[in-house]
Amino acid sequence: MRVPAARLVLGCGRRARRIHSRYERRLSDAAVAGQPVEIRLRVRRFFCDAGRCPVRTFAEQVTGLTGRYARRSPLLRQTLEKIGLALCWSSWRPAG
Repeated sequence: MRVPAARLVLGCGRRARRIHSRYERRLSDAAVAGQPVEIRLRVRRFFCDAGRCPVRTFAEQVTGLTGRYARRSPLLRQTLEKIGLALCWSSWRPAG
């Protein structure tokens, strides 16, 4: 998969090309056949060289998979939300 060499900066909208560092990011995903799944990604941090930009460095995101500060995949997050809503609904239903 080809990865773009530049990313848009959230603070100013300019393109950042200068790489700050790389790191491994881990996301929990929905279990497969009862086994836990962990997604490991190697992502880059970029510098923003614009003088007035409030963002100095930022990490790239993978569209549809990662979000800022996310530790769970979208699939796992949706599954947990559905379970939580189902449990909440069942506790509010009148007995009988």
